[in-house]
Amino acid sequence: MESKVNYSLVGLFVLLLSICLIAFAFWLGKYNDDEDQYRHYKVYITESISGLAPEAAVKFHGVDVGLVEHIQINPHNSGEVELILKIKKGTPIRTDSAATLKFFGITGLAFIEIAGGSNNSPLLISSEDYPATIPTAPSLITRLDET
Repeated sequence: MESKVNYSLVGLFVLLLSICLIAFAFWLGKYNDDEDQYRHYKVYITESISGLAPEAAVKFHGVDVGLVEHIQINPHNSGEVELILKIKKGTPIRTDSAATLKFFGITGLAFIEIAGGSNNSPLLISSEDYPATIPTAPSLITRLDET
């Protein structure tokens, strides 16, 4: 008994399936993100950042503008946590803007809110080699704890 399998169709199916899997892997890995559309900024926080994770949202006056790319202890000051933020290029972060740790409702998930900044103050310039540092303001929990 001879099987009547069309090997050309089987080969075409395997080839298309392989191409689809590779395209899915690139999509899943976010290789299509254009890194030229973002700038990196540093933030140094002295309070606890429990609930904040890499890939957490960065908001500018409530609008999603980026994400937290990296979290580590500041190698020069162990009392601070260093955050690397990846923010869209068109975001007008000014020298008097401040980054604050905020929380989504009662879930405890944290994000970074950038607020402030008058139209008269200059923009905060960040380069790829030397990311600019955004000043911080205490979070609501820290302010309540201090009072």
